[in-house]
Formats: sequence, structure tokens, C-alpha cells
Amino acid sequence: MNNVIKAQHKDWHTTFVLSSSPCFLVLLYYFGRFPFFYESVAPHLPRTWDLELAGHLYLAAVSLITRTLLPLLCIIFVLRKKPPAFGYRVKGPRHLTGLYLVFLVLLLPVIFFASKQPAFHDHYPLYSGAGNSLFYLFIYEFSYLLVFFSGESFWRGYMLFGLAPRFGLYAIGIMALPYVMIHYGKPAPEAFGALIAAVVLGYLALKHKSFWLGVALHFSVAFS
Repeated sequence: MNNVIKAQHKDWHTTFVLSSSPCFLVLLYYFGRFPFFYESVAPHLPRTWDLELAGHLYLAAVSLITRTLLPLLCIIFVLRKKPPAFGYRVKGPRHLTGLYLVFLVLLLPVIFFASKQPAFHDHYPLYSGAGNSLFYLFIYEFSYLLVFFSGESFWRGYMLFGLAPRFGLYAIGIMALPYVMIHYGKPAPEAFGALIAAVVLGYLALKHKSFWLGVALHFSVAFS
């Protein structure tokens, strides 16, 4: 009887994570993208502001709300779990830190090659004024870091650790499906690379019991 109750408890948690995750993504898609910003937010900002840069900061703020804050509230008040159980911890097996560094070193030649391709030149940087000064570059990269933190806390945090008790390593594949889909519209090599990143970062996050090093790796790749 106790085993049945525990199984039903896990299934309830799994159902909640699976149903709430797309809700958070819908909120981000409709209220956190540039069309909504320019239509509903930008008209209320001072005319002297750089609206493109403000848009990136707005996207970062909404990403933090929809992919970090709301899931964190669900973890604490709905699932009645502690954040460290969903990857919100810094400490982990030290030997796995080296694997992140190895992965980054292996990616550097790929990043260098990609930086020379027209498809990437046409798409990046996302903020056209990033090269105007170190100040604008810092603000843009800071907003980028916040987006990556919110993404990792959601994909390799909320979804992955929320589904792993029920599906084990198969939770990586479930998380990877929508993660790859949000890369549609970006250069094809990046979309294919997202699948590899989802599997590798997902596996390392489960072993490390944390998504923090994934944030560092993801941002390092993007910054490079």
C-alpha cells in the first residue's frame, strides 16, 4: 500500500511538472518577445532610451520570471520540495567539473569555425549595438547571461529534476524535445548542436546534481 501511495505521489508531481512547463513557455513566448515589447512596453519608455538594448533587458527579466521565479515558487509551494532537489546547488562531485572544461575545449574549434559562417554573421550578435562600446557590450552580455541562467534553471533544473524521479535518464529526452524546438529559426548547425547540448548538459546535471556549471558552460560558448 505504501508503495502505491508513493508511486501516485510521484505521478502527481510528474503530471504537474509536465503540464506547468508548457504554460511557462507560453507566457515567455507571448509576453517576453520583442513584438510584445515594442507594441506594449516600448511606447511607455523615455524616447532617449536605446529601445533595442532595453528589449534585451526586458527579455531577460521576463525569462527570469517565467523560467526561474515561477518554477521556483511551484517547487516550494506546490511540490513542497527544496530548491537543491531541482539543481539549485553549487556543490557537486568535483571530478565532473573537469568534464565541463573538456566539453568547452572540444567546442572551441567548432565555435571558431561557426563564427566564420555567413549564417551566424547574419544572426549574431542579437543586439546590433554590442560593438559600439564596452559598456553596451557588458550590458548586452549581462542580459544574455540572465537568459542563459533562466534557461538552464528551467530545462536542466525544473524539467529535468522534476521528471527524473519518474523517468530516470529518459527525462533527458523529454526535456530535449521542447529545448531543441525553441532553436527553430536559428542557424541549422546551432539547432542540431542544441540536441547534443541538451543530452550532454542534461546528463552532467543529473550526475552533478546541479545546473550551475551548465550555466557557465552555456554562457562561455555563447560569449565565445
